[in-house]
Amino acid sequence: ITGLGDDARRPPWKQVAAFVDAAPRDVPVLVFSLFPGRDPLGREPLRRSLEIALDEPRRVKQASLQDRDLFLAAARSGTVLVVVPEVIGIPGTPPPPRLPGGLRPCRRIAWAGFAQIALYVYRAPPGGAAGRRASTSQSANRLCGR
Repeated sequence: ITGLGDDARRPPWKQVAAFVDAAPRDVPVLVFSLFPGRDPLGREPLRRSLEIALDEPRRVKQASLQDRDLFLAAARSGTVLVVVPEVIGIPGTPPPPRLPGGLRPCRRIAWAGFAQIALYVYRAPPGGAAGRRASTSQSANRLCGR
């Protein structure tokens, strides 16, 4: 019976939320969506799926590649958590989106399930104001697995 295997589990939002809950509160959290916009009822279901699973209320934003200003604002913090759900029909771990503002992924964590979810920790490069803040942050180093 394959319906009970790992591939048939619900999307692992609780595991993603556990990582987000453990991160410093000043680190922005973005849920990446290939398809911008809201559902017919005006909701952002990917963002809401993560928010429901969090132990502590936290500001989470849903973003697509069209949201350049949102990514640039998040980049000013130096470190950003980007949650990338799998697009049904495209199997495998979702790849990291290319973000503006010089942000580069320093860590990837992926959880299996009917729809895989990857969480990427992005960090600004050393240099600009955001990069200086990120390069001296112990919490950023911990998030990057260092």
